[in-house]
Amino acid sequence: GKPPRLYAFQDYLPNLPLPRLKDSLRKWLESVQPLVSDEDFKKAQEAARKLETSPEGKSLQKVLEKRAATLDNWLSDWWVEFAYLRGRVPLPTNVSFFCTDSYRNLLGNLEPVEKDPIKRAVGMVQACLDFKHNVDTEKLKPLRIGGVLPICMDSFKQCFGTNRVPGEIIDTLVTHQVPKGGSAHVLLIVGACLFKLPVIVRGKRVPNDTMESAIRAAQNHADALPATAFGKGRNAELPVALLTSRDRTKWAQARTALLASWGANA
Repeated sequence: GKPPRLYAFQDYLPNLPLPRLKDSLRKWLESVQPLVSDEDFKKAQEAARKLETSPEGKSLQKVLEKRAATLDNWLSDWWVEFAYLRGRVPLPTNVSFFCTDSYRNLLGNLEPVEKDPIKRAVGMVQACLDFKHNVDTEKLKPLRIGGVLPICMDSFKQCFGTNRVPGEIIDTLVTHQVPKGGSAHVLLIVGACLFKLPVIVRGKRVPNDTMESAIRAAQNHADALPATAFGKGRNAELPVALLTSRDRTKWAQARTALLASWGANA
């Protein structure tokens, strides 16, 4: 028969089980013990014992039980909010991932098949577009543990086009869907210069040679910029992207100021 589609097993996945209060406290103590002194761990044990037998502990557990009865995953939205969106540390190195197309970095001292970095960039963009197409059309096969047990694939809906917008207290996730027949772009960074690189125009993929020409034109434009107080060539522009590496509250404040300074920034 036909291979299963990306979300074929979503309705058959079990809900996330809710641990008993005693089990949650046991796991908490196990995580705390390596981090505290013996004296403080004894205090933690006493606090856990009191909470397990207290009316407050039982009441809180009942709240969780009601929540678990109405949601497929009672933890996921809390996890996203408190483990990620409320975190104030800078995203680079702490949260955000990156990749490199250099074989030398991944597999040792090997030369890449294509030595032209712009051609490699085009290939990477096109490969990402291929993958996005398979996600959007659900042609991607669902992952299964050992090839048998399916796992949740819902997060693939936010694999592309999702932006974490900074806030002073909590960030917000915004996912942009490309409508049928619509257009899409990626951000091209050359030094401190930022360019909007079209990759889909009115529903059609930008050809490799057109995309390559656009990247070369952007690179030539950046390298030809006259010297400023910040530098010359591709480093002549104000390095706005550096602001994204600040802690989230400071980046949110800076972003608000940027948006207010000029309407086109929005």
